Amino acid sequence: MEGSAEVVLLAVVVVAVAAVLELGLVGANFQDQCDITWQPQNAKMTEEGNHLSLSLVSNSSGCMLRTKKQFIYGSVSTRIQLVKGNSAGTVTTYYVYIQPLSYSDLINLIPVS
Repeated sequence: MEGSAEVVLLAVVVVAVAAVLELGLVGANFQDQCDITWQPQNAKMTEEGNHLSLSLVSNSSGCMLRTKKQFIYGSVSTRIQLVKGNSAGTVTTYYVYIQPLSYSDLINLIPVS
């Protein structure tokens, strides 16, 4: 019995790894997996495509990043640097849109000390 359980577990692991490789999630980066579709002058990627920087070039600006594939779930990590001594009233927001545009969801940013 123990041997057959190990074989089943190994088969599940092999199928899971194959699924991840098929989806192209291994080694994914912004450059290969995303397009900047609105205000691209506000976004800069590193040469490797692993990091994305957004800059405010005016009092009201931003940009839109769209993934080339759909994802069921994901995570976003951000570091924000505000203008020293002049950041009152700065609003930082992420919006998540689902295509077709049936509804959107606002992600609240919570500061971590």
